[in-house]
Amino acid sequence: MVRPQSALVLGLSAYVFGIVTTLAFVATMLAGGVSTPRWQLVTVGLLAAAVAASAVGPLSALLERASAVRDQLFAFVPFAATAIVVLVVAFAHSSAVLAPALVLLSVALGGWSVLHSGLRTRRADRLLGRADSLASLPDVDGRRPSRRLRALAAAFAAVSLAGAALGYALGEGSWYVYVAFAGGPLALVVVPERSVTVTDRGLRFESWAGRHALEWSALEGYYLGSDLVLLRSPAWRRDLTFDREAVDEEALAALERFLPRATSPGVPAGGLDAVRHGT
Repeated sequence: MVRPQSALVLGLSAYVFGIVTTLAFVATMLAGGVSTPRWQLVTVGLLAAAVAASAVGPLSALLERASAVRDQLFAFVPFAATAIVVLVVAFAHSSAVLAPALVLLSVALGGWSVLHSGLRTRRADRLLGRADSLASLPDVDGRRPSRRLRALAAAFAAVSLAGAALGYALGEGSWYVYVAFAGGPLALVVVPERSVTVTDRGLRFESWAGRHALEWSALEGYYLGSDLVLLRSPAWRRDLTFDREAVDEEALAALERFLPRATSPGVPAGGLDAVRHGT
């Protein structure tokens, strides 16, 4: 597992590098500097990334506070603005900006994913670092993409990678764009398993991607069914489901201590399988 501070440095650097280098490339295109060596543009992005990395210490607390507002949606603004600029320039000026911009924006998006994980881990350690562990819940496997969606994502990724290989073999200069397109669907295929620990302050989730904390105040209650245990949350898509047979009495007693028991599951017909596969 990557240390939170390392994730913050790596993630913020990649995010800033992707955004700044994209804007630098767009600026040279608008200025007619098509012949500008790309290594110069990359150098500008690397310098901006180095500045961002050096500022992680002072900015980490600010980023953490901002991220708690709307699940890191504040970072969507510069990313979306840059993407809009790229599309406008591509359609109004030159489509040559589109291919490298897509790759650079993919780097920015990947950087934000790493930064997001580092922020969540840092917040979890602050909230639950001294919490008492009371019980364990089985690994979370609910709310995964459906099997059909994962199959389509894998097929799309395979076609994209095949297109990249074909474009490279034919000497097509934008073959790497297909690799960027393949990255998003592949993220749906690889879903990290998360172990869940019940503490006196909330739930602690751990996986190879980092840690996450969900305080008791974020949950409305729990429902105990014949085939599932459901933890209800008013937040969007944060309901948690567990296989009833895998939840022991110690964990149920811990949930009973901190959460009210609901009389209705509020889930689709079909029980655990319906929730797990999103049907």
